[in-house]
Amino acid sequence: MNKKRNGKGTCAWQNGAKYVGEWKDNQFDGEGTFHIPTGETIEGTWVGGKLNGHGKYTLPSGELIEGEFVNDQPNGRVIQKRSDGVTFEGQYVTGKKCGQGEMKWPDGRRYEGEFKDDMMNGTGKLHGKDGSEYTGKGAGRIG
Repeated sequence: MNKKRNGKGTCAWQNGAKYVGEWKDNQFDGEGTFHIPTGETIEGTWVGGKLNGHGKYTLPSGELIEGEFVNDQPNGRVIQKRSDGVTFEGQYVTGKKCGQGEMKWPDGRRYEGEFKDDMMNGTGKLHGKDGSEYTGKGAGRIG
């Protein structure tokens, strides 16, 4: 007799974790939502126990990462909304901002251009909160 979870169902663990969704051979597989005891929620498409495809990761602070995931990491087009009001929309590669993207701050600053290893890196345009603009190459973090 096969005692593995298969099909749609819910599993709640003693530590407070809970998964509601589709299963295959005892692993999250298909559409589902995983609630973590620390308050995080991960929902989306699972393959072999990992988030693969469109997904949404929400933290208790309200921070959100939504977009494409590969093996539990953002990979592809992603929207990130931080709890401090900073937003990012652009490319991720293996869990880090990499490629083209746009970052906006609540005070009106905005950067559009290249990112590498989670930092602005390469050609881009920085719009200051006072309306100033800088276009060129650079690297680093801002806010």
